[in-house]
Amino acid sequence: MTDPTDALLEATGERSIRSLALRLGMHQATLNRQVKGTGVPLDVLISIYRVCGTDLIDLLAALEHITPAEARELHRSRGLEEFSDAELAEEIYNRALARAEESTPIDLAAYRDAAANEGESNVGPDDTPEGP
Repeated sequence: MTDPTDALLEATGERSIRSLALRLGMHQATLNRQVKGTGVPLDVLISIYRVCGTDLIDLLAALEHITPAEARELHRSRGLEEFSDAELAEEIYNRALARAEESTPIDLAAYRDAAANEGESNVGPDDTPEGP
């Protein structure tokens, strides 16, 4: 079992319960008591989400209110219906752009030359053309 304080700090990116409590506008002792014993109430979880930008599902998993498997399922169940066509198109574009930057560009001219010179000795049926 992970220490709930460590899990909360990791999920929020905060360095200490004191700094998190200050950001939330509450006493450190109150937040400490909730994290270590009585349980973090929903209004505090929502405040953490709003102040720190922490995903609520990840926060619930970090505090072991739900299992990691349940968190994955909840994340997966967020449907594409939530996103506009423009948001989906932008995501597809960004992914394609990232993949293009990661991969080696294809030299289309070399393939065209190979097709035009099929009988030449440097290009066989299973060979790629040699560079210029």
